[in-house]
Amino acid sequence: LSRWTSLRLRDAGMERLRGEDLLGLSGLLLLDVSRNRLPAFPAAALAALPNLWSLRLADNRIAALPAGLEHPALRLLDLSRNRLTELPANALSGFPGLRRLRLSGNALPALPGGAFAALGSLRALRLDGNALQSLPPGLFAGLGALEELHLQGNPGAPFTLTAELTRTDAEPWSPGPAAIAMRLDTGAPFTLRATLSAPDGAAAGEVSVPAGATQGPPTEVPDGGAPLTLTARPDPVPDTLCEQGPLDVPCFSGFATAAGEPLTLYKAPPQATAPLPEQTLDGDTLRLPLAERFTAAPGEALTYAAQSSDPSGGERPRRGRRPGGRGRGRRRGHRNRDGHGRLRADRNAHLHGAGHAADARRPARLALDPDRPRAIEHPWATLAFRSRGPWSS
Repeated sequence: LSRWTSLRLRDAGMERLRGEDLLGLSGLLLLDVSRNRLPAFPAAALAALPNLWSLRLADNRIAALPAGLEHPALRLLDLSRNRLTELPANALSGFPGLRRLRLSGNALPALPGGAFAALGSLRALRLDGNALQSLPPGLFAGLGALEELHLQGNPGAPFTLTAELTRTDAEPWSPGPAAIAMRLDTGAPFTLRATLSAPDGAAAGEVSVPAGATQGPPTEVPDGGAPLTLTARPDPVPDTLCEQGPLDVPCFSGFATAAGEPLTLYKAPPQATAPLPEQTLDGDTLRLPLAERFTAAPGEALTYAAQSSDPSGGERPRRGRRPGGRGRGRRRGHRNRDGHGRLRADRNAHLHGAGHAADARRPARLALDPDRPRAIEHPWATLAFRSRGPWSS
């Protein structure tokens, strides 16, 4: 038996497979137990097959992968058309040499970020025909050798690879030249290139994200002495074809590319037009009108801070529902020992104060929502402190 290199037991009516069933088959390179009724595959079975290259488990009843499943020499793992509903984060970390992975036709509703991070040699990945609604951040990070990827047949397909721009050398408004890079939240399953486009349609350079990376190398954009808004216009998904039986099919299917939010360079940041006079807090809250005190357009990020001049500090603020939160979580206030308060924004472009034992002059960011004109027209800050001291902003 040790001389056998392949064992095919398709359609054998098998309902159980134990590790001891494969003892003596140490020379096996291929094991095919597809189209049976196996509810699981034991990790001990792989330990008995140190030279195995190809493991075919398609069309069984496997509902979960066992813990400790590993085989450094394995090149092909086929789990198509089983009953998998979950893929644990480290379930595949024991297969560093894997080249082809087939998970199509299962019932996977989600994937953990970095699920394939250990599979740097992977060339073909099939995830079609599952129940995926979205793709997690970093899913394709580390997959620099990928040549084939299928995602069609999922509820969330086609999945969008959104090309976002970021300035890597300084803040967007800093003087130029600027180093601009493109990011892909999921990571790039293939090398994605994009043109930097200005509002007038003029090209300002090119950016790219290599396969397996989440961010590409920066491109230098000169400072023309005026604000410059750039958008990444990515190339479409590659239309290369891969052979599958008698047919040639697209190597990458089930997703598309799209431009992300524009990035504006060399524009002065929002500035305060005048300081807010000192306010005395009378009661539990104080509302402060802020819209007219900053030069900012809708969508720009504003920073606010408040400081108490009462050296005695204040009492613990009341507990309450987290502003802008959608769940039932509550944030417990800390004793305001140093007399400072930190403001933070909710999704309605309002600010809320919360006591903090650290130096609360650290800013909280507020992005004005262009789709909520009332919030832009009447933003206000609420200082939720029970303090006797005056406040200034």
